[in-house]
Amino acid sequence: MEKCCYCNKKLPEKEELPQILVEDNRVRLCCDENCAQQAQAFLQYYERYKGLFAVLTVFCIGFMIYGSVGNLRLCQYAFLAMGAVIVVFPFCTPTSIDLWGLKRSKVIGRILGVLVILVGFLFAS
Repeated sequence: MEKCCYCNKKLPEKEELPQILVEDNRVRLCCDENCAQQAQAFLQYYERYKGLFAVLTVFCIGFMIYGSVGNLRLCQYAFLAMGAVIVVFPFCTPTSIDLWGLKRSKVIGRILGVLVILVGFLFAS
């Protein structure tokens, strides 16, 4: 059974549904025009910031590794920064989007980002 790629609701039995084209040249269906617009807006946001997201993620992971060897305070700051990156850029995997839909995946990503920030604060104590 097909589901909306944005809200993950069951698609209505209409002949013509709004479609969006995702990165891997697959067509995804949406339940209505509003979901299609929201999904397209997020895909444009992803295309615009995916490079910055990758650079910041690698930067934070590098500092986590370096901080775990020497300076734990640096590791704390890296966790805080990584959590902030995840909250600002909640880019989830295609599998999670297939499972929960884009809307819920963004929320789950942001919740996990807040949890990473909390781990950073736990390093402080």
